[in-house]
Amino acid sequence: MQENPGPPLPYDMRYSAPSRSWFLPTPRGARYDHLARNAAARPWRSIVGTIAIAALFIVVAAVVLSAGAVMATLLGIPAPLDAEQLFGDPVFGLAVTLLSLALVLPFVFGAVAVMQRRRPGTLSSVAGRLRWAWLMACVGLAILTLVLGQIVQMVALAVSGEEYAGIFGWVG
Repeated sequence: MQENPGPPLPYDMRYSAPSRSWFLPTPRGARYDHLARNAAARPWRSIVGTIAIAALFIVVAAVVLSAGAVMATLLGIPAPLDAEQLFGDPVFGLAVTLLSLALVLPFVFGAVAVMQRRRPGTLSSVAGRLRWAWLMACVGLAILTLVLGQIVQMVALAVSGEEYAGIFGWVG
C-alpha cells in the first residue's frame, strides 16, 4: 500500500536541483600537465599559490626541524645542523626531512582546490584519483630494477676482484 504524499508543497524537497560543485570539471582527454588550464586559470592565481605554499613550507620545515632537534636531544642523537648533515644520524635526518614534506602536502591539496578550483586528486593523475594498479606496477618494476642493479653490481665487483660481501649492508 502506497502512502499518500499529501498536498504538494511550494518547493518539493524530494526533487531539489543538483548543487553545483566548487570544482571545475576536468577536461576530457587533457594531458596531466594541462590539468591546471581551466576557466579559473589566471597568472596571479599561480603566483599567489606558489608564494603561499613556499611560505607555508618554510614555516612547517622550521617547526619540524625544531621538533626534530628536541627529539634528537632527548634520544641522544648529535645535531650539528650544518649544511651537509642536519643530524648525526642520517636515518633520523631523512625522517625529519620527509616529515616536513609530508606535512606540507595537505596545504598543496588545499591550494589546488582554492586557487585552481580543481579536485586535489588531479595532482595524482588525470583520472582524478590515485591509480593503485598503476602504482603497484611501478613499485614492482622499481623493485625488479633494484634487485637487478644489485646483482649487476655484485657481478661487476666479483669480476674485478673487489670485495662484495658488504654491499648489502645498511650504509647509515
